Amino acid sequence: MSFNPRTSETSPARPSVRHSLHPCLSPDGKLLAAVVIDEDGYPHAVQRPLATPDGVGAGPERTVPIPTPGPVRNVAYSHDGHWIACEVGPDGGEREEIWLFTTDPDDQSAVNPFEFTDATVQIVCWDGAELALTAIDDSGLAEGRVLSAVTQDVRVVDRRVGGELVHVRDGVALFRVGSRGHRELLRVDVGGAWWPLLPPDPGSTTDAGVVLDAGHESGVMRALVRSDHHGERFRLLDVRVGPDGTDVRELAARADADLDEFSVSRDGSTATLLWNHDGRSRIQILDLRYGEPRELPAPRLPKVVVTSPSLTADGRLLTFCVQGPEFPPRVVLWDVAHGTWTGDEPGANLSPEDPRPPIGAPGPLARYSAEPKGETAAPDPEADEADSRPLTVLVDAGSATFVPELVRYPARDGLELTAWVYRCGDEPAPTMVYFHGGPEGQSRPSYNNVLRQAVDAGYTVVAPNVRGSSGQGRAFSHADERYSRLSAIDDVADTVAYLVKTGISDPEKMVVSGRSYGGYLTLATLVRHPELWRGAIAACGMSDLETFYRDTEPWIAVAALPKYGHPLQERELLQELSPIHGLGEVVVPVLFVHGAHDTNVPVNETRQAIAVLESNGVGTDLLLFEDEGHEFVKRANRHRLGDRVVAFLEEVLD
Repeated sequence: MSFNPRTSETSPARPSVRHSLHPCLSPDGKLLAAVVIDEDGYPHAVQRPLATPDGVGAGPERTVPIPTPGPVRNVAYSHDGHWIACEVGPDGGEREEIWLFTTDPDDQSAVNPFEFTDATVQIVCWDGAELALTAIDDSGLAEGRVLSAVTQDVRVVDRRVGGELVHVRDGVALFRVGSRGHRELLRVDVGGAWWPLLPPDPGSTTDAGVVLDAGHESGVMRALVRSDHHGERFRLLDVRVGPDGTDVRELAARADADLDEFSVSRDGSTATLLWNHDGRSRIQILDLRYGEPRELPAPRLPKVVVTSPSLTADGRLLTFCVQGPEFPPRVVLWDVAHGTWTGDEPGANLSPEDPRPPIGAPGPLARYSAEPKGETAAPDPEADEADSRPLTVLVDAGSATFVPELVRYPARDGLELTAWVYRCGDEPAPTMVYFHGGPEGQSRPSYNNVLRQAVDAGYTVVAPNVRGSSGQGRAFSHADERYSRLSAIDDVADTVAYLVKTGISDPEKMVVSGRSYGGYLTLATLVRHPELWRGAIAACGMSDLETFYRDTEPWIAVAALPKYGHPLQERELLQELSPIHGLGEVVVPVLFVHGAHDTNVPVNETRQAIAVLESNGVGTDLLLFEDEGHEFVKRANRHRLGDRVVAFLEEVLD
């Protein structure tokens, strides 16, 4: 068997680079803000002036002076470019605060307009000089608010348990209601009156939207929404509500992909769509000015994952985040008007210390023509794969140690499952099977230093998408709910059967692992399929669904009801699905990982599982991060986690 040499993220083969993500452009395109992660400390917010086409205007980076220690998770510019809002989780926890700053680099003042009276507050968007946000109290009641940054006056849009404000324009709002997998949008007018935006479709999800026209002058409210309403895949719908009723048309759709995210310029001229095709991203840019949408030149990307698109007010400049198995998340800029990459290395990527060459413009692409182009065409996957020049410099020459392969295989009931396989050699290898969170998350070929360290140390890593995962259509995402949860746990065993049958994995050297729901699935398969595993790594997973409902944040409990079952009406089901009742039969060692400030899956879920295992003499270990919550975001902590995971694999598999 051939193994790759073990290397670290900071070895000479992989220079330490700053991670940058969650970008936001100021409406005029003069400023770029983003969240950056250095080697030390929490993710923090920075802003940087961008150069004009003639090279004038670029300036030094400014660290936004947030007084609360904790990771910044979102940034947003006001429409006049005077204000920037930052969302931060104190000490890494899930209860968040919002701080307001001016964009003046010499102004170090910070304003928290709510005096910490809410359980958590989250940025929605800006509407002029007003910040729209969702504030949730300790009971789980969500209140959509619009705050004046100047006077700090607050207007309440709507309030509902388990709800969330989605967008506001000129006083008209979209407010999301419903639990995970069963969500819809309400239209709320300036006076507070509300109506469902779309007709009923049980089991559909309409969860993101942008108001293009409030309808004050035209009489017709218009919104673009992401939805699988009356469909199998998420797509972009154009919804118009007027005196004669509601008109819904499909603006963009793909039979083989889900719409992940979209962004619309403030003037309504341009939309950027991110399509999820088997976990990889495709970018589509649409010109919306001429009735029928028309395709604009978009970046051709290698096999990457793209998130967080942000457009200037006129749609001429686009920023987004790219990442892949071989490179961390980085912010890049695309000139929509000219169809080219733009920005110097520091301005485009917020990585002035990065030793790699800057992203160069690959030459002008075909510019937009005002002549009609007919119907919008879906992006051609072959065309996307054909030209990876713009981002090839994101991967250091010769440093690629593994490239994942997407495999497909059947579950015992015939349902097709998929998994990303990171092989360390051609022979059956010791293997770590890693499950994502959610359960409606998705394993994608994104950057994960822990998986990367495991492969570099000589272990094959497999990241499956069992039933309930997103990215494979509406029916698949609902296939694990409530009484079907046992089928999802059986998918784990069927994954192992495939890996052994195809010679990918050594059946005598298998470890199961996962985070959040993946941590639950890890414990559940230990109980239901104990013969498969030599050990397990469970990160912040639920061990008892009844205590999870009791102790988690109320808004999380409400949203989870259709996924796991109701704690009163379906108590017997929750007991059967809870690993805690079968952990007494487990005999293999388990490494637990948790954040001390996790209120999503409280740390008691780990502690009670450890107590059961240790009472039966089973070896356990707990890696507890005192400065993290449900997500492990500090680079130093992630290095520790990767090292401990590799050490555990060596202990139980070698």
